[in-house]
Amino acid sequence: MPENTPTDSLTPQAAAAEPPARPLTVSHVVYFAADAPATAADFADRWGFHPVATADDDGTPDGPGRAVALRQGGLNLVVCEGRHPDHPAARFVERHGDGFGDLALRTADVRAAVTEAVGRGARVVAEPTERDGLVCAVLGGFGDIRHTLVERPGAGEAWLPGFTPVADGIGFGPAPEADQGADQGADPVTGLTVLDHVAVAVEAGTLDETAAYYHRVFGFRTVYSEIMVRDDEAMDSNAVRSPSGDLTLTLISPSSDHKPGHIGDFLAWHGGPGVHHLAFASTDLTRTVDILRDRGVAFLDPPDLYYERLASRVDLTRHPLDEVQPRGILADREEGGLLYQIFTRSSHPRHTLIFEVIERDGAQAFGNRNVRALYDAIQAENAEIAGQVAVPVAPAPAPLLTPADAEAAAARLLPADVWDFVRSGAGTERTLTANTTMLDRVSLLPRVLVDVSAVSTAGRLLGSDVPAPMAVAPMAYQRAVHPDGELAAAAGALAAGVPFTVSTFSSVAVEDIAVTGADLWFQLYWLRDRGAVAELVARAEQAGARALMLTVDTPRLGRRLADMRRSFTLPPDVAAAHFSLNAEGVQAGVSALAAQTAALVDPALSWADLDWLRERTSLPLICKGILHPDDAVRAARAGAAAVVVSNHGGRQLDGAAASVTALPAVVTAVRAAVGDKVDVLLDGGVRTGAHLLSALALGADGVLVGRPALWGLALGGATGTARVLGLLRAELEDAMALAGCPDLAAAARLTTIH
Repeated sequence: MPENTPTDSLTPQAAAAEPPARPLTVSHVVYFAADAPATAADFADRWGFHPVATADDDGTPDGPGRAVALRQGGLNLVVCEGRHPDHPAARFVERHGDGFGDLALRTADVRAAVTEAVGRGARVVAEPTERDGLVCAVLGGFGDIRHTLVERPGAGEAWLPGFTPVADGIGFGPAPEADQGADQGADPVTGLTVLDHVAVAVEAGTLDETAAYYHRVFGFRTVYSEIMVRDDEAMDSNAVRSPSGDLTLTLISPSSDHKPGHIGDFLAWHGGPGVHHLAFASTDLTRTVDILRDRGVAFLDPPDLYYERLASRVDLTRHPLDEVQPRGILADREEGGLLYQIFTRSSHPRHTLIFEVIERDGAQAFGNRNVRALYDAIQAENAEIAGQVAVPVAPAPAPLLTPADAEAAAARLLPADVWDFVRSGAGTERTLTANTTMLDRVSLLPRVLVDVSAVSTAGRLLGSDVPAPMAVAPMAYQRAVHPDGELAAAAGALAAGVPFTVSTFSSVAVEDIAVTGADLWFQLYWLRDRGAVAELVARAEQAGARALMLTVDTPRLGRRLADMRRSFTLPPDVAAAHFSLNAEGVQAGVSALAAQTAALVDPALSWADLDWLRERTSLPLICKGILHPDDAVRAARAGAAAVVVSNHGGRQLDGAAASVTALPAVVTAVRAAVGDKVDVLLDGGVRTGAHLLSALALGADGVLVGRPALWGLALGGATGTARVLGLLRAELEDAMALAGCPDLAAAARLTTIH
């Protein structure tokens, strides 16, 4: 990678929970300050806001405090000072310093909205109260950030309970035309219109948990997710948007396996998660920047190298290079058009708050390719002031070096019942355990004095090139692990360059997953309803699936005791996407999934059914769940393009052979019967690149990766999935080099002691 080139891994827009019954729209943002009048005056003097209302209570912990409400265009801002030590503003300032602590939302019925939010898992900070004709309540957000819900019967003049309009102030209703475009008194128009987005910094490992909370409670949807890398620093981001579309939170966290960078600085200096910056929209950014500079706003200076490359990278139209460079404006071409943006310097005592001004000329994204310039400018400034900030610097998070690191982190993150659903096997779990322990017992005899200066893990699966010989195994109900479920997992597989297998019991429909552009295989359970089987096959074909994987080892679900002991049932917002299932009541000692599967899956599946299936699809057929070599040969002769040596991850017959133990005999039998016409894949227990190399040395053409992909999904959605798959590929490359294997052909010739 060139030293100065940022990289990003982008996932498509993802589905979210059903929006709340009562729409929530942006009301205002609250800036908690140690001195409200002085801070409000600064917003008025430098940013052109107009004061419209004030409050000054007697120092109660639940009153409005000492506050000033301001407005400009469609931007509504309240600056609040807590005059009681237990007032939220006072507590926030004591812990974090001045900053944005409340993103307030307007609704038509606060009480009903709170009831619904509680049902979705919201954290209630303050129950609904009524004063001055307004009803308010407070819900928890991220860190110490709150969301005040406000119910206003009409536009009126009142902003919040206890506020009094100032003389000649502008009411809370729609801004008059004068406020949108005319000069008002001594305050020139800055061109700021609405709140474009709020950038939020959260701690490493909590990004997807935070996004999931907004999905579930407020019905937000993810509009993009990415990892942005700059040299040895990186940050993950996930942008979530309200159903109304007027509040976008760009959630940012330090990447787990890179240096924390300036986001780590923010978290340390701020004292935890918080608002990193507010982005104001402008209709003419060059004009706005000129006005704000004249009013005393200081902006960051991007490095000259940024502008040296800008002209060749972006065809600037509305604002050419000679306009943007002198002003320090960044520009990029994004989805839908051009994006212009600029960031202020921080005047905050802890250097934890900046502002962004943004103009969209059709662009919909957030300028991810501008991150290098922003990183350089902020890091340079932070380096100058690092010794002046008297707050401890948080230690860097533990790096994600192996899939096992992802497993440990996912175990801490997921609810206990979901973790057991992912982790557990059947019976006493001896087959589950053997899958990995028997791979550990495969010993390789490395070759030496081989030129491994260039090692290639590239291979072919089902006739298509892959960067590493692996595919993601079919796994059901992935939205139980991550809100975006199979959408994110497929996007992660796409980023890693490997096929993704969609389960019959996927919690996202195959048609929706296909939008990611991933290389899809479709896994089929043999259902009692032949018409439903034919329909699933047709849907998979129409969605562009490249292969059909028939699971042949599941006439019924194995005795998965962990699920049975918990009477496991899926979370209420997770369901099968390909057909409707009758809701099963929770019964002691019964897994609802086992009961549903028993009702759907046909235990009479036989070899004759393969002929029926081959007549109804031209897709290559993969038979998954074979351990006996005679079965593998029969499947190959019945027209299978591949067989998967698998015991269903130890989740079916406890006591079945470990997959790798059965592999050599299956390879020998298949090669003797049909040569290399049929791929042989290993499924079960693969946890490291050395395991993958052992499978190749034992004759496998590739492997299916199951649980490790789910661990990555739980940690980081698409980026987490891609990261774990990337770790396996990197470990395979290291193992091949150390074993004297420059390519997969050499790996297949390795001698094993098994």
